[in-house]
Amino acid sequence: RIPLEMCPTSNVHTGAAKSLADHPIGLLARLRFRVTINTDNRLMSDISMSREMAGLAEAHGYGWADLQWFTVNAM
Repeated sequence: RIPLEMCPTSNVHTGAAKSLADHPIGLLARLRFRVTINTDNRLMSDISMSREMAGLAEAHGYGWADLQWFTVNAM
């Protein structure tokens, strides 16, 4: 199965999602879709992988196991 590559902060910046809390990555992860976290264009979005994951952890209550799951999906 091919993972769904998600760029949450970029999606918020472009208006595709209202906020990180409203981003569909939350629903897709709960449904166990193979999603990955990405930064898109980190220079335009001014985001790093660490800040992307920290923002999602705060918005969705993700813990280390969740972040590890996203990372393994990306391998």
